[in-house]
Amino acid sequence: MLFYFSGTGNSLYTAGKIAEEDNEQIFSIPELMEANRYEFTLKPGEKVGFVFPTYFYGVPTIIADFIEKLKLNDVQGHYVYVVLTCGTTTGNAAEMFEKLMKKQGVTVSAKYGIVMVDNYVSLFPLPGKDEQKICLDNADRQIADIKQKIAAEDAGDFNPAKGTLHRFGTFILYPYYKYGRKTKKFHVNDSCSGCGICETICPVKAIRIVDNKPVWEKETCIICLACLHRCPKAAIDYKNTTVKSGRYVNPNTDWNKERV
Repeated sequence: MLFYFSGTGNSLYTAGKIAEEDNEQIFSIPELMEANRYEFTLKPGEKVGFVFPTYFYGVPTIIADFIEKLKLNDVQGHYVYVVLTCGTTTGNAAEMFEKLMKKQGVTVSAKYGIVMVDNYVSLFPLPGKDEQKICLDNADRQIADIKQKIAAEDAGDFNPAKGTLHRFGTFILYPYYKYGRKTKKFHVNDSCSGCGICETICPVKAIRIVDNKPVWEKETCIICLACLHRCPKAAIDYKNTTVKSGRYVNPNTDWNKERV
């Protein structure tokens, strides 16, 4: 079984590629949480995988919340792995994940990391199309190597993307994410059509359409920026830094109004 979370499709694409040959069952973490489904019983020989992006060199809060309630029956002796996607480096996110799983009595067998298109446009402008293609082609090669290691149940740290001084980077930057996820920084321009896609795809149900405009009802969210990137009118911005920064959805995914 394979659990994933994805804001713009990079982790969804990665999870799909990993699962495609073995017909691995894929679960959307936000959908599981909405259904209040946290308990799973493993079949003999079944692998358990997690694929998600790293935020500020750390684990998205939705992942931590999910794992806190997760119960994997008969997991002892099974191959458990995590694949982290990132725009630059994963920092100490793999170790953070490992500690969260250990609290649930689960040992992580292998840790992987993949650099994909950096789309955190509140800080950085989106790379150009040519640069995106190079990045995604490189990611495909990394995914192919990861699939081989998973099939062989190789154990260890296979994450070349964690960067230098990864623990220090997470220590410095992650608190900005953990304590700074304020939805008041989102705003909507007049091109909004009130289509409701943002409300549908928000993984933590922070958005509601009021008078044909999105309203962020929760004080914080996970800042996945799915609402911003997947708005068909590019009507949503975060702070004042994303107006001209571009929008991104992994070109190899086609999710339309699907949940993240």
